[in-house]
Amino acid sequence: MINDIRILQGAQALNELQKRRLMPAGEIGALLQALKGEEGLEIAETLKKAWQTFQSMPTTYEQEGTNTPTAHLHYFTGAWDWYITEKDSEPEQLQAFGFVKSDLCPEGEWGYINLEEITHAGAELDLYFTPAPVSRFE
Repeated sequence: MINDIRILQGAQALNELQKRRLMPAGEIGALLQALKGEEGLEIAETLKKAWQTFQSMPTTYEQEGTNTPTAHLHYFTGAWDWYITEKDSEPEQLQAFGFVKSDLCPEGEWGYINLEEITHAGAELDLYFTPAPVSRFE
């Protein structure tokens, strides 16, 4: 019974991440299947942690002027990495602020990032990312 509740909580967290279009459809589908498998409890806990991180992360300008801003979320594709430091303060907005690094821009660049665009292009949310200072990735 307790395990069923934990799986349900993980599914609810996934639903919230999906509603805000913070993950690509393929990743969501794979995670839904994984919740039903033998690693379902671990996946559920990981999804709850990702949703809690998103909910509690700073909004735009909260880390402005900070010498060591923290990346709270990490998105990736083969040659690209996005480190999200702040989410938009409006829930319906899909814009975030952070640091992007790629083979095309190995020194990286700070700027606004449209989360829907990058997930639509196939960027995945790194569910095992631990928030850390962006300086670790520069």
